[in-house]
Amino acid sequence: MTTRPPSRLPERRPAGRPPTLPDDERRARIHAAAETLFVEKGYAATSMDDVARACGMSKKTIYRLFDHKQSLFAAIVDEAIDGLPAHDLGEDASRLDGAALLGRVLLDLATMLLHPRRMAIARLVVAEGPQAPELAESLEARGIVRADAVLADALAALHRRGLIAGPVDDELRDILLGAVVGDLAFMVMAGLAAPPAADVLEARVARVLALVGPALFGRSRTRAGGAVRWRVRASRGRAPAPPGSPAPRGS
Repeated sequence: MTTRPPSRLPERRPAGRPPTLPDDERRARIHAAAETLFVEKGYAATSMDDVARACGMSKKTIYRLFDHKQSLFAAIVDEAIDGLPAHDLGEDASRLDGAALLGRVLLDLATMLLHPRRMAIARLVVAEGPQAPELAESLEARGIVRADAVLADALAALHRRGLIAGPVDDELRDILLGAVVGDLAFMVMAGLAAPPAADVLEARVARVLALVGPALFGRSRTRAGGAVRWRVRASRGRAPAPPGSPAPRGS
């Protein structure tokens, strides 16, 4: 008489619901799915049902985390712009190189703004902005304003320390940022060029500073023991003598 081996009982699942994803991970998955759909299919042509299917979640879950499609796009812009550089100017103004610091700020901003992901979002806004003005509003309020604030803070700090002469205003920021990224951004968004490499951006920032540097940093005054010293900051050569000083020998 043969004996059968004991049958193996199926494993019992632990009681309760299966573990759920934390909201941060849910948001990350929703962001990735929505951004891909917005860029490939278009913002207006993408529904929240499409996003739900793409990320494998219910539409109820998506609406729990995002009130509507515009808030989802705004969150994507926030994530894309996140990590803007913060530059510590330090406390010792005498050791600051104003031109070098401004160059780092401009290079960091250009690298961030001309990144392929940000350019894809900007291209989407340009293409669908007339039909969906909320896209431009989100990009302006959450992206452009924040990037502009980084440059404004750096210029204001340099001005407070006496390293920049003349007014620091919106026009100056527009000139600097426009000179660095303006035509490059247009070429990329129009599909006429790829996002520039790091060395191209470094050369562009250096060229812009070579052109505007003498006006911004050409002569800066620092006080030492009550005397005013003049020195060249960004341009080569000898600094112009302050008014009323004797002419140099041999001139």
